[in-house]
Amino acid sequence: MYARVLLLLIATSAYPITRPVRVEPKTRQEKAIAFSCYFD
Repeated sequence: MYARVLLLLIATSAYPITRPVRVEPKTRQEKAIAFSCYFD
């Protein structure tokens, strides 16, 4: 399970680099939603 979270972090951390800086807060919310899904 923790391995999946780490992979998710690595995968999501790559997106803000390609996206504009404005979208960064939105991606952080997506990360929070993804984490809540994993821990639920």
